[in-house]
Amino acid sequence: RRISFPFLVKLAEETNLVLERRQSVTEKARESLLARLQTTMVLSGAYEDIRQFIYEIETAPEFILIEEVSLRQGDTSDDELVLTLGVSTYYWVGPDATS
Repeated sequence: RRISFPFLVKLAEETNLVLERRQSVTEKARESLLARLQTTMVLSGAYEDIRQFIYEIETAPEFILIEEVSLRQGDTSDDELVLTLGVSTYYWVGPDATS
């Protein structure tokens, strides 16, 4: 969270998107040395900015996978769109970590 969340917030700001809310869940499969951090973000902004945001995630050196994309018209203006984005990253927890 300390790595992926600041990256995503900064990227949203740089692409002129407004972060409305986010939710993160961590899960670790039994017998695995990796854990998964799954984050759902709701952002609003212009279509071109949303496209740029997604492009920047896909081409970034950070290991972030886009798993879900949902786009709908915003409630406040004709130009505003609302993006619901599900992303995940995996990280090493080692053999002594608990669930």
